[in-house]
Amino acid sequence: MNPNNDENIKEEEIVAQANDKLNEVNFEQEIEDTSKIKFKFTIAEIVWYSIFGVIFLTGLILGILGCYAYNISNISNDPVAQAMIQFSVFLKRSSVLDWRIFGSELMVIAMVGFIITTIIYMNKFVKEKASKKKYNERLEILMNSDLASLDEQESLEKEKEKQASKE
Repeated sequence: MNPNNDENIKEEEIVAQANDKLNEVNFEQEIEDTSKIKFKFTIAEIVWYSIFGVIFLTGLILGILGCYAYNISNISNDPVAQAMIQFSVFLKRSSVLDWRIFGSELMVIAMVGFIITTIIYMNKFVKEKASKKKYNERLEILMNSDLASLDEQESLEKEKEKQASKE
């Protein structure tokens, strides 16, 4: 066996163990960081979520009532079926509007609106977080440079004092 080959294998094992430990540490830090995230909801965001929630619930209720009207009840005597017919007359449609389909369409519209609202406000949240992080990093750099300059000034003053005391 080649002794260099054994050394290479040992080095690779050590490097792999070190990488595993680093990955574990980074993973633990990521878990800690995500647990500290607090979302701030704006009034506009709450309003949009509420609007799309109401639209979704309306679609769900219409879908359930449409299933009831077509599958369970007698269409000629049922008040739900009559309401569906009257709703079609109100919209001036020549045919009866199927509440199952209409409710499904409302739910899809509400889900798309909810997703769009979430994406828009999440992007704002991420941009805010990034700008705060940059601000803190810049502030830390400035503070470190100020501390370094203070240390340099103190060391220069001490040197001057030593030179003055020697003379």
